[in-house]
Amino acid sequence: MSRFTQLPIRIQLLAIAILLTLPALGIILYSGLRARHESYRNAEIETQKLADNLAARQEGLVTEAQLLGSLLADLPEVNSRNKEKVEPLIVRIHKKNPQYTSILIADETGRIWASSIDGMDEVSIADRRYFKSARATMRFSSGEYALHRVLNSPTVSFAYPLTRNGNGFHGTVILSYDLAIMRTVLQRSRLPKDTNYVLVDHRGLTLSRGIDTMQPLGTPVSPQAWKALSQGGARGTGVLLRSDGQLRISSWRSLSLAGEPAPYLYLIAGMSLKAAVENENRKLVYSIAMLLPFAGCAFLLAVFVGKRSIAEPVARLRGATQQLAGGDLGARVGPLAGGGEFGALGRVFDEMAGRLQVTLQRLQLATTSGHLGVWDWNIRDETLVWDDRMLELYGIPREEFTGSVYTWLLELHPDDKERAMAACAAALEGERDFDVEFRVVAPDGTVRHIKADGIVIRDGDGSPVRMIGLNRDVTGQKRAVEERLELERRLMHAQKMESLGVLAGGIAHDFNNILTSIVGNTELVLMRLKPDSPLREYLERVSQSALKAAGLARQMLAYSGKGMFVVEPIDLNSVVEEQSRTTLSALPATVDLRLELTRPLPEVKGDVTQIRQLIVNLVVNGCEALGDTAGTVAIRTWSRRWEREELKGAWVGDEPAAGCYVVLEVADTGCGMDEETQARIFDPFFTTKFTGRGLGMSAVQGIVRGHGGVVQIESEPGKGSVFRVLLPAAAQIMTGDGRP
Repeated sequence: MSRFTQLPIRIQLLAIAILLTLPALGIILYSGLRARHESYRNAEIETQKLADNLAARQEGLVTEAQLLGSLLADLPEVNSRNKEKVEPLIVRIHKKNPQYTSILIADETGRIWASSIDGMDEVSIADRRYFKSARATMRFSSGEYALHRVLNSPTVSFAYPLTRNGNGFHGTVILSYDLAIMRTVLQRSRLPKDTNYVLVDHRGLTLSRGIDTMQPLGTPVSPQAWKALSQGGARGTGVLLRSDGQLRISSWRSLSLAGEPAPYLYLIAGMSLKAAVENENRKLVYSIAMLLPFAGCAFLLAVFVGKRSIAEPVARLRGATQQLAGGDLGARVGPLAGGGEFGALGRVFDEMAGRLQVTLQRLQLATTSGHLGVWDWNIRDETLVWDDRMLELYGIPREEFTGSVYTWLLELHPDDKERAMAACAAALEGERDFDVEFRVVAPDGTVRHIKADGIVIRDGDGSPVRMIGLNRDVTGQKRAVEERLELERRLMHAQKMESLGVLAGGIAHDFNNILTSIVGNTELVLMRLKPDSPLREYLERVSQSALKAAGLARQMLAYSGKGMFVVEPIDLNSVVEEQSRTTLSALPATVDLRLELTRPLPEVKGDVTQIRQLIVNLVVNGCEALGDTAGTVAIRTWSRRWEREELKGAWVGDEPAAGCYVVLEVADTGCGMDEETQARIFDPFFTTKFTGRGLGMSAVQGIVRGHGGVVQIESEPGKGSVFRVLLPAAAQIMTGDGRP
């Protein structure tokens, strides 16, 4: 009862009206269903009577056929097979008994030697069931559904065995009759028009119907009906599904001949279930329809009284309360609540709203001065209140704010959501105050950094009931700190690169001068030695080692940006294709080198030799990342315009300017790199290989820096690496995006 009183008044009034209507509805339903059951029971009785009459008629026909077969079998003319005397006799019998379609007499081989109809001479019936059964059992036997060989009509036949002087099988008398004769039983009954019967043979095939339907004769009955016939005993009554899907009240009987293991015929008498109870259903619907207007008037009266006297005043009070909870401090009820108790309640509400408005105005003045957003979360009813500053911080219009804590969760940056929720949970558990920084994503995509503080208000049991606090926008402060840190990083990197470049350039320059002297003097000595001198091998090794050292010196000069440059316009695609043909022969068989070049490409200005060295170093680095594992190294070229924001965080040199860049991209499917390795990839003498020198990628950095370009790296451990070299295009006019 307590739950019922908690329902809205309008629902309670509707429930009372329904309860008053239920007794009358129950009486109508009980009477209608009882009458329906009586109609159903009467239909069962009628079908049982019809089935019994049909069974009696059928048994009578069988008895007549058996008697006629016995009389014919006893005739001497039949035993002597005197066709001239027997055939006119059976023709006369046939004319007097039109229920038969034919009367035949066959010899022991199944050949017809006497017939009451034309066209049956020498016709064999040896394959018929009734002939085989009569020959095997020497009893009166039944046949099955078949088309008459001459009349081509569906018939059922019976066979009476013939003997020669009481010994042995001498043939059969076959009596075939028209099943349509059973229709007279149906026609004499005064049953609904839909009443029908079906005769079914021992295989479940339809032999005859009282009323023709769309289903042809010789088709099987439905599986459900056949199961009831074959497993339901000699008689039964129930609802069967006709093959066309109609449910019918049916009574069935099975008819058997003595000595036969299975019934030779089943008959089903039935009428439509829908037609049998249709009249009572119509009366029930009519009674319910007569009750509906009275019930409808009671419902409308309950709704009208509940709406005008209770629901509307309550709705006005609830609407004003929701407006006040949503931040509309001017919400008032006034005289809208009417008189009586609701009017007094409305006046109290208006007085309370006025006092609350003054208090909140004072608080708003304080928070506005500090640019703070105020929020109030009622934990028990899951409602959240934000002031205008909070809505401004999160970029949500007042009309779209749902007043749910899920609004706050949806606006949080995905990477900060878990941390903010953890801080909130810790504050609710009393572990620490709510003090956290997070990012919010406004509906327009704007990202702000928010500093949030709050306190938890608890009840007498220590359970949290409310949580209130402030939000402050610290985006400007975070951006200033990030810009300062980025500037410091670039300055330190530039100083480091400059120091290393000066050191590497000086060492390489002096070392190269020494190596020039070594190589030159070694060549002079080799020129003076005889070809078979034992010293030649040692001097050649000295020369080769000096040349390798000179190569290292050139890489150090390239890293320092002091290498020899011959600047000219370059088609990057041509250089890549030429260098790939040279490099391919030196690559391991496990490396699949692929070229994905975009044409046409803008030209770049640079030194062809340095660009070749750049390509070789990047390809070699990709092959080393593959190790002994089969994999792919792909070289791609494309071009497009790059903005400054896209170039932030790129390696090499000062912050690049926006513009058109031609891109050389080398991607491998190797082991990849972690962030620590990426941070040191361009440091001289840094290598992750046991036999590496650590100058290949340093040379790449020097070459790219010398050409005014930048390098971007994308890599994860186990997912390969992508080195993207951006070289300024010689012509800074492009349309479209040249990337494949």
